Amino acid sequence: MRRFNQVEWIGFILLSGLALYLTYLLREGEIISFIHPKRIPLMWATLAGIMTLVAYQSTKIFTIPSRKASLKSYFSLGFILLCGGITLTAGETDRFSSVQTSKNISIASQMQKNYEVIDSTATQSEKVLDVERYAHDWAQAQARQADEAVFSSDTITVTGDNYIKVLSEIENNSERHIGKKMILEGFIYREPGFAPDEFVIARMYMICCAADAQITGLMCKGSKSTSLADDQWVRVEGILEVQAYKIDGEESLIPIIKISEVLPLATPENQYIYY
Repeated sequence: MRRFNQVEWIGFILLSGLALYLTYLLREGEIISFIHPKRIPLMWATLAGIMTLVAYQSTKIFTIPSRKASLKSYFSLGFILLCGGITLTAGETDRFSSVQTSKNISIASQMQKNYEVIDSTATQSEKVLDVERYAHDWAQAQARQADEAVFSSDTITVTGDNYIKVLSEIENNSERHIGKKMILEGFIYREPGFAPDEFVIARMYMICCAADAQITGLMCKGSKSTSLADDQWVRVEGILEVQAYKIDGEESLIPIIKISEVLPLATPENQYIYY
């Protein structure tokens, strides 16, 4: 005898909620706050799969309840929806605050630290490769792809499209660009050890998804920085220099922008740059 099955009905509601949530993210463009734009087609395919499950689940609403049926099987789905709802109610500042992501920070420098590459097939002693060599080779590969016209001028304007390429070039060939005017936009990032007149003009850098996002940027220095609040979006203009700076207790040569002008900006809808 067919009758109303409460457990399967709850499953139908939760699956429908997940489908609506994903539809909203895709339709409103909010999905790029969580994944790389290149993976959006995969999310549409995922949505199609969820809709198929919703249709199948609807056929189970009026069935004889199974003794093994339990709401426990839907707890994880309910938890996902709860987390999604909390995320949607959070403001942009809450989602992208540098306080939330300060564990992943990459400042362009002549000597990169804390970069580890793991080979799952290697022995334990072989797993940690030469940190500086790998980081240098990766940055050089990025810089080779950059448009040479960007660097031939006395003014280097950094955009979302060329951000990583420009920073890679500045990191590896900073002497070539000493004295040039730099123009770039980003948010104010500071660490506890920074002087009052120092900050990083930063962007959130995503390779795959929000879980691997990290802060990347250039060090800035100047008296105009003391009045700027953390996470505030600004446009910085200044002259590129190379100075000795202590990183993790070791002195390194790093590119620094000597600030000549700082203009406040509205926070952009999409704060990420992508690999």
